Order: sequence, then structure tokens, then C-alpha cells
Amino acid sequence: MSIVRTFAVTALVILTLAALGTSPALAQGVGGAPMSSDERHEGIGIGVKGGWLFSDLTAEGIEFDQRSGWQVGAFFGGNRPGLVGVMAEVNYGKKGAKLGDLDYDVNFVSVPVVLRVNGGSKSLSGVSGYGIVGPQLDWLISPERDGVGVDIDDDTEGFELSLVAGAGVEITRFIVELRYIHGLRSISKTFDLPESAELKSKAFAILFGIRFN
Repeated sequence: MSIVRTFAVTALVILTLAALGTSPALAQGVGGAPMSSDERHEGIGIGVKGGWLFSDLTAEGIEFDQRSGWQVGAFFGGNRPGLVGVMAEVNYGKKGAKLGDLDYDVNFVSVPVVLRVNGGSKSLSGVSGYGIVGPQLDWLISPERDGVGVDIDDDTEGFELSLVAGAGVEITRFIVELRYIHGLRSISKTFDLPESAELKSKAFAILFGIRFN
């Protein structure tokens, strides 16, 4: 099964679970009573998030050092009024790793589609928490090694599939989130590694955001 097909199937499963979880019964207020109009979110949740990435690469027998990066983007959905929802994002950022004196950085566009479980206040003026888990597809662009451009087709795959897991807090419309991103497949083509070695990425992220609705 191709990597894109794997991502599509996993995203479809998450969307199906979210559709079941966002039924009217789960969108009710505390005690089963319908939420009042001033509590109810109107439309699909939309907002922006950005922050720092602390990324690394892993390969058997090779010790990479962590490098700091960043990402910014927009999110859609999440179903904050309900117990379960689905959230998708489109992000742009920079991540990498360090091997001795060699710095490897790559810009990326990522599209995570995650299942989100909500708790706490359902009102935009309240405080709530949530957890997320799901797949993320990254397109790797503009790689650099020691400040010199490297052909992505020669050194690494042009995309990677990762698993995202994390938790966050929404204080009124403001968001603080921690997440872990773990690569599920090797991105190495040549990259000066033995042919059998797998090169996978991982990263921790500290993100801040704001919800528009």
C-alpha cells in the first residue's frame, strides 16, 4: 500500500469516528441539556497556531543531535463543544538534525489529520483541555546541508508519514499545546548511510495559538 493511500485510509477512519462522536447527543451541554446559544460554537472551528520544534533524526548506530526549528499554520475543526472531533491542519516550517559538524535542515509543509478528545468547558469564554492523535503527511522541500542546497531526490525522500500525539489547553480563545511527532518510515535515499539503514525523524513541539470562532 502506498504511503499516500495509507494516509488517506487512516484519515478516513478518523473522520468516520469523529462523525460518530459529533452526534447531537455528544454535542449537548452538561447533564444532557442543550447548550444555550451564547455557549454554542457556530460553524467549523478555525484558528492559527505556531511555535518551536525540537527535532532529531534516528538511525541505527548513528548519534544525531537535536536541532531547534519552527512551524506556523492554520487549523480547522476540533469540535470543541462535543466530546470527540476531528482536526486538520496545514503547516509550514523548518526542522532538522546535527551530525558532528554537519547540519541538516529541511523546510516542510505538513498536513496532520487527528482525532481530538475534548474536556472541560464547552464555552468560548471558559477553559478546556484536549488530547490529539493521528497521522501526519509531510512534504520535504528546500533541504540544506552545511548551508549548501542538496537535491532532495538524491538525499532523502520527498515526503514522510508520521504519527502525532499531544495535549493542549484552551483558555477562552488562546491555545497552548505540546505534541510529539514520530516518523513511521525511512526518509533516506543516500544520505551517506548504509543501504539497509533506516533514517527516521522525530520532534517535540511547543505551540501557541488563537481560535477565531
